Amino acid sequence: MSTTCLANKLIVRTTRARIICLRNDYKSLMSKIEIGLHEHHAAHQASDPTPTAPSSQATSAGSTVDQGLVDTPFAKVNSVVDRSPADEAGLKAGDRIRRVGNVNWINHEKLSKVAEVVQRNQGE
Repeated sequence: MSTTCLANKLIVRTTRARIICLRNDYKSLMSKIEIGLHEHHAAHQASDPTPTAPSSQATSAGSTVDQGLVDTPFAKVNSVVDRSPADEAGLKAGDRIRRVGNVNWINHEKLSKVAEVVQRNQGE
């Protein structure tokens, strides 16, 4: 067996051992994070003795969706053209978009639904 072949085998074995160690470290770290998150949320719930019921809205499917989730911003305004409808509406660069018509964080489908709403309302 050549020295190159032996060196390659050694490199492969060393790399495999390192990968196994890294996987074990990752699993251990994720376990610690999970435990920490559970403890944090348990402490937060314990410190708030009067939890309020989340506000909700019914969707077309009849299920209930947390209003806070629906109102999560799903887009950010990068720029606004002077004298455009967006400018006239008061949008500024950096504004976060929570809703466009009936489109929100849950149903924007990679912003394609926003484009549909804009096209439907163009010229209005």
